[in-house]
Amino acid sequence: MRRLVPMLFGFALLLSGCGDPHEKLAENAIAILKDIADELSAIRDPATAEAAVPRLKELGGRWRANERRMTQARGPSVRDLKELDKKYGGQLEEAMKRYFIEVARVKKIDGGDQALAALGELKAGQRSNSP
Repeated sequence: MRRLVPMLFGFALLLSGCGDPHEKLAENAIAILKDIADELSAIRDPATAEAAVPRLKELGGRWRANERRMTQARGPSVRDLKELDKKYGGQLEEAMKRYFIEVARVKKIDGGDQALAALGELKAGQRSNSP
């Protein structure tokens, strides 16, 4: 899982530019993943899956907007990447782990696939409905 952290930072250009901008993007990504996992954790049956759709659409949009900001900016230096991995790597790893656990759980619930489809595609080569 530790290998996913630099991959996500580098591949998706999670941390762009230097200084505060890439820290803010990292913080945003972590917060959005936590919000997604929180929303997914509330899904227990078809009714709660359906109720989660609007919020999951909004969260997917937030993720993609943050992703667009990432790709529009310059990537971090190797030194900055290492510093950011040290500062945010554990938080990002934990958020990703929780996200994947919730996705796997929700997929087993009737209506879960539709809720995950509402989330849409999350970058780094992963789809929300096929982690």
